[in-house]
Amino acid sequence: MTAGRVRTWAANLALLAVSTAAAFSIAEAAVRALGWAPRYGPMAWISNAEGSVKAGTIALLAYPSDPRGYFPLDLRDEATRRRYEGLGVRHLADVVVSSPHAIEYRFNSLAFRGGDVPPRRPGVVRIAIVGDSFTLGWGVREEDAGPVILDALLRPAGFEVLNCGRAGADFPLLNDVFDKALRTEPDLVVYAMVLNDPDRSDLMKERLRAGALRGANNLFVPGRSLAPPRPLLESRLAALVADRFETWRTREEMVRWHLDLYAEANRRGWSRTRDAVRGMADTMRARQGRFVVALWPLLADLDGNYPFQPIHTEVGDFCRRAGIPFHDSLPAFRGRRTADLWAHPIDRHPNEVAQRIFAQSLAKALPGLVADRAPHLK
Repeated sequence: MTAGRVRTWAANLALLAVSTAAAFSIAEAAVRALGWAPRYGPMAWISNAEGSVKAGTIALLAYPSDPRGYFPLDLRDEATRRRYEGLGVRHLADVVVSSPHAIEYRFNSLAFRGGDVPPRRPGVVRIAIVGDSFTLGWGVREEDAGPVILDALLRPAGFEVLNCGRAGADFPLLNDVFDKALRTEPDLVVYAMVLNDPDRSDLMKERLRAGALRGANNLFVPGRSLAPPRPLLESRLAALVADRFETWRTREEMVRWHLDLYAEANRRGWSRTRDAVRGMADTMRARQGRFVVALWPLLADLDGNYPFQPIHTEVGDFCRRAGIPFHDSLPAFRGRRTADLWAHPIDRHPNEVAQRIFAQSLAKALPGLVADRAPHLK
């Protein structure tokens, strides 16, 4: 290669490097000008109890930001911190910097969210909503949880609705939640099913242990150190690319994971789940009560190509074969902008808007599902 060609090649290479650097700088400036910043902070769950939720537990669910202005508590406020320290809530100092925006949770004598269950009233039909964190109202104030909204909608018709949700409850733990809900003496139990509820085969458990949904749960456990703050000069463009890739990867794994819960990979787990749901229905029939399955959608691509329709069909077909009244709330959510229904950008639990959609959908469906048990609903 001649000296002239080497100089030309070197000049072109230098020009490419300068152009690339300039393009990167422009893109970096644009990302910063648009105000995008990586979501470093986690959620945090702190309480006055050791271990799992118990009767009388007071807990706080805290977030790193409050983009909708919804979360009622700011743990940076000294009076707020003192109040919860006085109630025995621990680890406040661990989360106040990274996750200062919080919601309060209080648990009654049955370890369900809300006040103690009132005595039965003559002529009032009692409905217990059994489910997981969607039912509990993870990420929403107590009054915005679906069972509370449903209670307000149905109370004029002679109903009362109890929130019997438990965070993290899937099968077989949901059997215990159902048994505890029976202590409220319900006339009707609504199992508010979420797509990740089925019991799991050994294969599916192993996939979880191997990190099948790593990154999907951004919950800080007090006692573990938080990630150090990121430097101010870190590239937000690079962080944006990494964030979008992680979002895509997590979504793909989430879709595969949930579809497999109802397929051959989890054949035994889904079979045990069907047996458990039939057992709940049989228990309520023996008590001269009713049992309904109401299915939540996952809040993903509701305004696009929703990937979980096969699961809704599978669950509906099972309920029809088993003679269990079934309500699919998916049609009420179709076409909604999905991100508008999340509790927080890092938490895809249903927010207060989604909770109301579910409650209103169920309120309209219940008259037809339980007309023989509560004809006055018509």
